[in-house]
Amino acid sequence: MECDAAIAILGIWKGIGWSMVIFLAALQTVPRELKEAAAVDGANAWRRFRAVSLPAIRPVVAFVFVMLVIGGFNVFISVFLMTNGGPLDETQVLLTYMYRQAFSFLDFGYGSSISFTLTLIIFALSIAQLRVFRRPSEVG
Repeated sequence: MECDAAIAILGIWKGIGWSMVIFLAALQTVPRELKEAAAVDGANAWRRFRAVSLPAIRPVVAFVFVMLVIGGFNVFISVFLMTNGGPLDETQVLLTYMYRQAFSFLDFGYGSSISFTLTLIIFALSIAQLRVFRRPSEVG
């Protein structure tokens, strides 16, 4: 249980800084005139964020979410270096399982089929996420 928490904390620590830099850059591109117009109309800070800033950075939010999901599947280095999938395969993830099949048991066909299947899963999830983040005007 402690290994799982350490790996999760490491993943969050690795991803949060990158995400915040991307979001900060995106928020700086939101036109100031739109925020000022919303303020003149009486919108408080939360309403300005929700009605002006968030729609303006929607493509960036979609990009960050897709990249974080892909990164969530790519936790090989952290798990391999910290626990190597152990103890008793408790921290085993798909990539460490694939690595073990291909390079420990020399079953390269099975290892490559796992990697191909993982590629298809990540591709399908990315397409699904991009469809969820599509603007209503882009649907149809």
